[in-house]
Amino acid sequence: MQNKTQRILITFLIALPAIALLVIALQPYGFLKHLADSVMSDGNFKSLKETNAYIFRILLGLTAFVLFCVSYSFASQRISRAPGWCERYWVDLKEFIKGLIPTHLQVIPMITLLVIIVLGAIFRLAPISDPMTHDESYTFIVFGSTSIFNIITNYGLPNNHILNSLLIFISTRLFGFQPWVIRLPALLAGLLGIPVTYGLAKALYDRATALLAALMIAILPGAILYSTTGRGYSLVALFTLLTLWLAIYVRKNRNWFAWSLLVLFTALGFYAVPVMLFPFGVVFAWLFFENLIADPGEYGSKFGFVKYWLVAGIFSAALVLILYTPIFIYSGIAKVFANQWVLPEGWQGYIASIPSHILSVWKQWMAGSSAVWAVILGLGFILGLVFHRWLSQVRFPTQMAAFLWVAGLLLYQRPSIDPKIMVFLQAPFCIWCAAGIIGLLRDTRLKFIHKLPVSTLVLGIAILPFAINAIQMLPTISQRWSSKGPEEEAVLFIKNQIEPNDLIIIDAPFDTALWYYSLYYGVGDTSRFDKRRPFDYLYVIVSPGVGQTLETVIKSRGPDMVLVNEEAAKFLINFSRLEIYRVPHR
Repeated sequence: MQNKTQRILITFLIALPAIALLVIALQPYGFLKHLADSVMSDGNFKSLKETNAYIFRILLGLTAFVLFCVSYSFASQRISRAPGWCERYWVDLKEFIKGLIPTHLQVIPMITLLVIIVLGAIFRLAPISDPMTHDESYTFIVFGSTSIFNIITNYGLPNNHILNSLLIFISTRLFGFQPWVIRLPALLAGLLGIPVTYGLAKALYDRATALLAALMIAILPGAILYSTTGRGYSLVALFTLLTLWLAIYVRKNRNWFAWSLLVLFTALGFYAVPVMLFPFGVVFAWLFFENLIADPGEYGSKFGFVKYWLVAGIFSAALVLILYTPIFIYSGIAKVFANQWVLPEGWQGYIASIPSHILSVWKQWMAGSSAVWAVILGLGFILGLVFHRWLSQVRFPTQMAAFLWVAGLLLYQRPSIDPKIMVFLQAPFCIWCAAGIIGLLRDTRLKFIHKLPVSTLVLGIAILPFAINAIQMLPTISQRWSSKGPEEEAVLFIKNQIEPNDLIIIDAPFDTALWYYSLYYGVGDTSRFDKRRPFDYLYVIVSPGVGQTLETVIKSRGPDMVLVNEEAAKFLINFSRLEIYRVPHR
């Protein structure tokens, strides 16, 4: 009797604040503002505005929902099962880790994979100190070099790939802000993507396919590009692979820990770049269709699996909402969902432009590769899809899930199909192509060489030229690291001449790189580029190649022309595409 009374009392004490929070969430803005201001020492809760009040209502509603669930758990005595749930989670964690450890370590495949990872590292380390580009310079100057609060709240432009900016913030405080340090998070994600590609391909197909896919992603020009650019796209590519790999695992194993990892990696992918919506949909679409046609296994029934699927999707969305709440409050939800880069394009011409967009994606992925590659990969992709039933360990083709979701989302959103939003498909595409190539050769053996599988021979032949290329590249890497781009050369030139009252004037697209190198070499922070400051001389940097002239740059980014003695401008020097002028105050 006493236990029942205690249970009722606890249920009531938890339900009461839940009801209160729900009632508050339904109140008009004036009431919410008055209530929020009353709890602040200065009487003003500045974060709450009429434009973002709905975010606070959602958070209050979610908190109320969680409290109601806890209250129900006490009322129904389900809370007594909590120790059993914790024990189940711990058992699943150990089972998951145990499944990662191979029972039989095959030396040759592991050595081959290690060689592939080393090749991938060499090809990525070579360009790691290349001149900083516009977007990554902007990311560092405006976000990564500031504060954690600014990073998690400022979404003035989509350049803030929040997780990447946070990792850059950490890496630059540990190692300085050289270009390679700013690119370190992207580099590590790109390198981790090689063994994870192997793991996913092995789970989908077989070891030979996995090795070929790992080799392809290790040497793919597009993958190398995004692994050496200080942006969040290689993180999205990594989380795409991890969530797909986990999806295959949870489809066969009712493992709570694996499901929680799937939720976590999905949310982190969104926190890297919102384009994670593409791979998120691919993963959950594949799980849905696979459940329709495959045996339910440990879940007992198809509906049993759907319950896990729904809960994982809901928890993923809730975690993403929590992570983006500071952005929604301080920058507004429209900055994420309705900025100019994600607004739908008109139907007129959009369908017709898709082939050209796909071609631009292909060209970036395969930069410098011959047409033979296109034929081989295209053939492998087709064979992998046609013979999926005999090649794959899953029933529903992952490439079909990708096509259905990505095509549907593109037609619904109609965004500009920039190559960078398709980076997540690079590794899966390599896996699908490798499956067809290896599948074609899988059962063919060379009788005169101890029945050597032809697929093994092909893999060895494929690795050899890239290994030779990497060995030849090694002596030249240090020289490449020491070379300087025109923006860096321009800053070093100006550094030796500029005086405290002089300004630097430069227009896009080379402005952010100048900001970065000026900060790096101690020329000054972005105040050096502030046209509102008094000045003696302007150092104006012009790029004729993009249609700039001295006058257009000053009018666009400089002080009022009445303050500038343009007639006395003096040409100083040019570095490749950049010309430097010194212009005195009038």
